[in-house]
Amino acid sequence: RERRADLAGVLTPEELADYEMRTSPITSRLRTPLSIMNASEAEFRTIFAIQQPYADIISPGVGVFTLEMSQQRRDAVARINEQIKAALGEARYAEYERATQSEFQQLHRLASAEGVSREAVARAYDLRAPAAAASTAIMNDRTLSPEDRRAALQNLAQTTRTQILSTLGPTVGPAYAESARWLAH
Repeated sequence: RERRADLAGVLTPEELADYEMRTSPITSRLRTPLSIMNASEAEFRTIFAIQQPYADIISPGVGVFTLEMSQQRRDAVARINEQIKAALGEARYAEYERATQSEFQQLHRLASAEGVSREAVARAYDLRAPAAAASTAIMNDRTLSPEDRRAALQNLAQTTRTQILSTLGPTVGPAYAESARWLAH
């Protein structure tokens, strides 16, 4: 409070608000995803403004984290995501959502170091959803014997692995395929 009062004494209200926004724990948490999605200043300000009212719920600080607090956090995140989606639109929200995933962040770091394009990284990561849907369909297909089911899953994994390798190249592709737990499962 003293620090804020000191800053308020030398900064205009607008400068103080901007300083608080840029040094907020929310901003620290958003830095990587917003950088990955190459968010504009306007998008940053919009996302920050949406998340700010929920700061204490999302990051409650120290203490016991109860089941009730966990549910409140899930509800807050759902409301935040709905508002961000409405503000950014479907396409940019999809980029934002992807960029918030730790697996995508890891893939992005690896691919950036090797010069793999953002588009290739997104295409490779986005193989996950259709592979999961196909996997679920195979598991739910009662006409398949356990052996046929296993063979179909192995074929799906190999096909997906091949797509990852061709999309990400000879260095990043194998590294991602090895680290992608969803592919192994």
